[in-house]
Amino acid sequence: MVLSSKSIIDVIFINEKEKTLNKFKVLYSIPAFIAVISSIYTLVNYPNMLDMVPTHWSFTGTTDGFVEKSFFNNNYISICNTSI
Repeated sequence: MVLSSKSIIDVIFINEKEKTLNKFKVLYSIPAFIAVISSIYTLVNYPNMLDMVPTHWSFTGTTDGFVEKSFFNNNYISICNTSI
């Protein structure tokens, strides 16, 4: 009894996999692009910002949380987004 060592490769699946990976690369690059743009916007407008930056709002829309202006405080969200 002789066994054959032939392999069958599903090339359609491989092509679909590449297309799907390329779509996800684009989808993941959009939030990274938004985070970079928001960081640049913050850096450009940093001199015009108030000394105390609002960080939290209540359900009624009034500000109830403030931090002092600093590079880290103003870019915290962008830093978190790009690190994820």
